[in-house]
Amino acid sequence: IKKIDVKKAQAMPGVVGVLTGKELKADGIGNLICGWMIHSKDGTPMKMGAWSPLAVDKVRYVGDAVVIVVADTKGQARDAAEAVEITYKELKAAHVTRMKIVNNRLVPNAMEPRAALGHYDKAEDHYTCWTTSQNPHVARLVMSAFYNVAPENKLRVIAPDVGGGFGSKIYIYPEEIVCLWASKKTGVPVKWVADRTESFLADAHGRDHVSTVEMAFDKDNRITALKVDTIANLGAYMSLFSSCVPTYLYATLLSGQYNIPAIHANVRAVYTNT
Repeated sequence: IKKIDVKKAQAMPGVVGVLTGKELKADGIGNLICGWMIHSKDGTPMKMGAWSPLAVDKVRYVGDAVVIVVADTKGQARDAAEAVEITYKELKAAHVTRMKIVNNRLVPNAMEPRAALGHYDKAEDHYTCWTTSQNPHVARLVMSAFYNVAPENKLRVIAPDVGGGFGSKIYIYPEEIVCLWASKKTGVPVKWVADRTESFLADAHGRDHVSTVEMAFDKDNRITALKVDTIANLGAYMSLFSSCVPTYLYATLLSGQYNIPAIHANVRAVYTNT
């Protein structure tokens, strides 16, 4: 903080006073404290910077309080606060920040579980699958072209009330295939509905990444580059879209809302039995 000019604010209607951090410090008001001091394993105390109720020489985040305006009404206080003139000097920090980030696994857990009903009509030699799929057209194509359930003109896929999905119901699961196959084998319609335990165990999970990240900044604190090395858990098998989620889709989202000139992403996808 280079300068705080409160003269205009003090002269505005209804203003009782405009006070600064230096005045607060001069009156002996102490800093905010942390009520739970945790020492390092070598016995050294944790590092804690001074946090003044009103910033004195430096602000450290957007929202750090600098002055207090006391006025007769809230509106008058807001108007006066906007009249306070503060001159800041931006502190330069050209550096690279490195960290390890664990993006934990998520289970979609929709209230409405996955379900499938397969029916084989022997007279017509035709299959119908009712399923809670976010992707019925692709389900029909894949089950006919790749899983040999039936020719596409002999298979109808119906997705009525899907319920919550969050992406987990966009995949083709074993249950749709098995219900159709079992219906032909047994001669009766076969229905399957997941219980909550099955959903937790067998639905497509998300995330489960361990990443080492490096971000470079110039002297004006603008991001100039991002480097990410990620280990992504695929689970036990490669599902319909599992190859693109942690690679093409993941890498293109790394910049978020920021304009980053250079991004390098390296992803190592691994199979696990978890």
